[in-house]
Amino acid sequence: MLPLVALLLRAPWGSLGRLLSEDEVRTALRLSLECATAATVISLALGVPLAWVLARAKLPGLAFIRAVVTLPLVLLAIPSAVVGFLAIGPQLFGGFFDGAIFVDAARHPAMHELAEEFHGAAEMALHGLTGLPFWLALAGVVVAYVCYLARPDIPAAIKSRTVFINRVLDNKYYFDWFNENVIAAGARWFGQGLWKGADLGFIDGALVNGSARAVGAVAGVVRLVQTGHLYWYALVMILGVVGLMTWQLWPFLSGLLMR
Repeated sequence: MLPLVALLLRAPWGSLGRLLSEDEVRTALRLSLECATAATVISLALGVPLAWVLARAKLPGLAFIRAVVTLPLVLLAIPSAVVGFLAIGPQLFGGFFDGAIFVDAARHPAMHELAEEFHGAAEMALHGLTGLPFWLALAGVVVAYVCYLARPDIPAAIKSRTVFINRVLDNKYYFDWFNENVIAAGARWFGQGLWKGADLGFIDGALVNGSARAVGAVAGVVRLVQTGHLYWYALVMILGVVGLMTWQLWPFLSGLLMR
């Protein structure tokens, strides 16, 4: 997590727009997206059915299918280790990538510093056995063997004396509880508010059902006028004609009255 945060903080975000406007960068991004999409589709199309068969189905020759799936992983790992052992020097510090990859030593001195410390693949592998990470990993294996195979009473005694620490670690620092009771609960509360307030209350209640109620109210008033009697319709027409004539002739009539 920390390397990712450091990478995000040190990234030159100010020049992102200029980089994305270059044709080479857009071509590389498009090629990466196309390859990633194709690999994902192929993996889903082939990997998911094969995983389901290996995990759930009981078919004759299932052991052979598992061997066929596992064997390439082993066969690819061994040549990769051999090729890496033989080619790490020429590829990193020789002329293997001349004309294809250029490293600005003034701005990126890491390769120069690595070249000063690199003395061959064998020395590099042996140096890894003397580093602190290797001994910490080995100590973890030894402690796990002693505590859970040779002396399982030791973890029980430690647990009884560190109840609070064990509870915190067992609950993964309560991140899952925070996610479920704060983030997820807040999201559910917000979604329920949008559902009941915006959808049911405003859209369905005010707009849809409100417009229907408004139409019903107007229709109830208009229904009082539409009685079905001809004399009533004739009266309404006469009143309308009188009103229209009054509105049109009112300037003329007002002029006569002013005289």
